[in-house]
Formats: sequence, structure tokens, C-alpha cells
Amino acid sequence: VTASWDGEAAEVSDDTPTLAQPSIPVHKAQAFVPFSIEIGMDWANLEAEVRRLFADAKDRLEAVAHITGTGTDQPTGIVTELVGGSSVVASIGANAFAKEDLYALASALPERHWPAAQWLAHRTTGFTIRQFAVGDESDAFWTDLGGANPGRLIGKQWNESSEVDATYGSGENYILLIGDWSNYVIVDRIGMSVELIPHLFATANNRPSGQRGMYAYWRTGAESVNDDAFRMLNVT
Repeated sequence: VTASWDGEAAEVSDDTPTLAQPSIPVHKAQAFVPFSIEIGMDWANLEAEVRRLFADAKDRLEAVAHITGTGTDQPTGIVTELVGGSSVVASIGANAFAKEDLYALASALPERHWPAAQWLAHRTTGFTIRQFAVGDESDAFWTDLGGANPGRLIGKQWNESSEVDATYGSGENYILLIGDWSNYVIVDRIGMSVELIPHLFATANNRPSGQRGMYAYWRTGAESVNDDAFRMLNVT
């Protein structure tokens, strides 16, 4: 909605916004672990352990998808969404990341998205930024809060993802993002389902093989609904 200044008794304009319904498809992910009847009898905690490993596999698979997912049979990652668009900010120097890039990226984020903005990068990039501050600049970048509170970089919360690029030297390297993350929407069909397959069958004669299986599946999707709410640094 765009508001306006109007004179006394002047008719107000029609400021109805254009509404567009985001469409975020959900995709199925799955995992399967077969095991023999014997180990199922001998290892009392087998099913509980496999469930724990399924949860870990889910976390690792989604961690990649939320950064670089292609959008084909999987969620669309935030880097994938922003590449090639106006949200990408090129580094000032070629194949180099400098403190000036940090401030240029933050300054490029539109004002309306600054209050809720947060950083995202690989922890290695955070280590590099810490080394920018030397001598009387030691307080120029970071504020470390005590206890469970996160660190803040030039006033904004710092978050880490192992899947964001942390190397540069040639090509395109998207190493640092800042934005209002409420605009990156994750759609979950709540809950991962785990089912016990009581008997597996051999392919030769289609008779039981003396194995069972644990099958896990879940559905999720993700996309940016407003790319302008983000800025991403490309060290190129």
C-alpha cells in the first residue's frame, strides 16, 4: 500500500495492493534401512537407533536443500533463488573478500528489511571477518554476548550454515547473506513417518529373505517469497 498526502476534503486514492499468492510445492524425501531378523532379535535398541539416524539424515539433507536446492524434486535453496538477480552484490576486489564488502552488503539491503535482518554464512567466513578487526578496530565488527545469546555483527544476529560457500579464488562464490528471513518460507507436512516393513522378499523367487526394513519419508518445500528482502555477496 502506498499512502499519500492529500488536502482537506480531497478524495483519497484507491491504494489497494496487488495480491499474489505464493505457490511453494512440497517434495518427498525418503530413506530405507534393511536389517536381518537376527540382528533385530539381538539388538534391543536397533529401531530406536535407526530412528535417530533417520532424523540426522533428514537434518543433513534439508541443510543442503535450504541453501543450494535446485527446486526440482527438492526445495529451492536461498542461494539458488538469488543467483542472477538484483539481490547479488559483487565484491569490490577481484577474488578477494575485504571489510569494505561487509559494509557494502549491509548498506545494499533496503531500509524496510533492515530492522529484522540477520546474517548467514559458513563459520569459516566468520573467522575471516574476525581477522578484519585489528588494533583500534577491535570493536568495529563484533559484539559477543554472554551465555546462550548469539554473536552480533554490526548490530545484527549472526547465523551459521555449513552449506554456504566459504572459499573463493575463481568463479562465482556466494559467501555471505543478510536479510529478513521471514521471507524465506519453509513449508512442512508436519512430521517424518517411519514404518517397519515386516518382511523383505528376494528378487530371484520372490520369497522372504529373512530381512526386515525401516522406511522413513517426509514432505517439505521452501522458497523465497520476496528476493528483495535479501542481499548476497558474490566474491567474483
